[in-house]
Amino acid sequence: MGNARGGGGGGGPSLGREFRAALCSTYADLLGRQRTATTPFAQWSHATRRAHEFVWLGGAFDWERLLLNAGGQLVFRPGEPLYDEVHKMHGTARLNPYERELLYGYPYVIGRTRDRTIRGPLLTLAVEIIAEGDHLQVQPADDLVRFNSLPFRVEGDTEAHNGALNRILDQTPALPLTADALSGFVDVVVRELPDLIIDAVLDGSLKAPPAEPRSLTPLRVIDQAALFVAPKTNYFLRSDLDGIAKVEGSDCGVLAPLVRGAGGEAQVDITDGQIDAARIIFPFPSNRAQRRVALLLDDDTTHLVRVEGPPGTGKSLTIANLACHLAASGKRVLITSQKDKALEVVDDKLRELNLAELPMTLLRHDRDSKGELLGRLDRVEKRRAAGEVEAHYVTLEEHHAGEASALVRDAEAYAASLLWENEIEQADRAVKNARNLRRISAT
Repeated sequence: MGNARGGGGGGGPSLGREFRAALCSTYADLLGRQRTATTPFAQWSHATRRAHEFVWLGGAFDWERLLLNAGGQLVFRPGEPLYDEVHKMHGTARLNPYERELLYGYPYVIGRTRDRTIRGPLLTLAVEIIAEGDHLQVQPADDLVRFNSLPFRVEGDTEAHNGALNRILDQTPALPLTADALSGFVDVVVRELPDLIIDAVLDGSLKAPPAEPRSLTPLRVIDQAALFVAPKTNYFLRSDLDGIAKVEGSDCGVLAPLVRGAGGEAQVDITDGQIDAARIIFPFPSNRAQRRVALLLDDDTTHLVRVEGPPGTGKSLTIANLACHLAASGKRVLITSQKDKALEVVDDKLRELNLAELPMTLLRHDRDSKGELLGRLDRVEKRRAAGEVEAHYVTLEEHHAGEASALVRDAEAYAASLLWENEIEQADRAVKNARNLRRISAT
């Protein structure tokens, strides 16, 4: 591994509140101008070469198949309606899995405000398209239903309006979804958004595709479903940036070190002696440079550590070791990466430990990955009280301390025996080499 630099509070210029607010607000505004991320969720787009793929399902199907029918599927065969559109979606999703997602929406919200025409799903579910023989099959890729608040958001939303949307979000139903659960959820939506019109039966039946509203029309819910491809949304990132910009004071956690970077000079001086004497819990092989990173992280003044080195120098192994060290120290550890491959390397290494608690990994957003994560969570013992766990750790620490002391005593005794053995050997050699030594015999 190459260098490790720790960035604390002392290096580089401070990140003042004005600068932080301007930085976060500018970035949030930039994301807001990239409207394509929210278009499939809230805006009536037209069929163009650059438009995101979208197909109404009502008209081709008489009934909703995925939300109100647990385990249901949509089948598209060559020559049938919508097959070509779904085939194109299949190709798009396979080519851009990290930038695009395939979603199913039901029921739909439509209407027209002063500046835009609204077309967005009330609920969404991630789906996948599977090629089976000569046909395409659409099925759920997740078991999490999401409430889509974007059709109801406008510039300058009030705190009261955001509160209403958050209360709706808290009541989002789960799968398997029944008609009664859906009706109850829509009642909550109408209670919080009284101007919304319900023009739907909500029993799973689908009507013909609606026409685009051309004049001011109140938002209404209709019996319609759709498949669409959407970019991975940045709405919540924009919301977080707006929140950070409004935080009072100049201290905002790790943001300042992230903006400034770790710097080229170490902010914490750690000697080789300190590294060798430190209690570092690394289950995998390590060198002194890698163990130094653990001490950087343990230092209270460190906010950011940059570890660099060419491929194959142990960066992933160091991350696995650090995860264990921090977890053993009572810390919570989140490991993220832009690429799944980097996470897979760390995940494989941690799985070698055969521990129920490590790792809790979610590499993909498919149902199998989430099922595995939930299974590992269920296998973790959760019934012991915190005091009992602490007492157990104290007992273990005392036991290991006793074992270590015994090993030290054995090592000291062994060293002493080696010294005496050396003394005896030297005395014997001296006797053999002595001249004119009179033999003494017993009479």
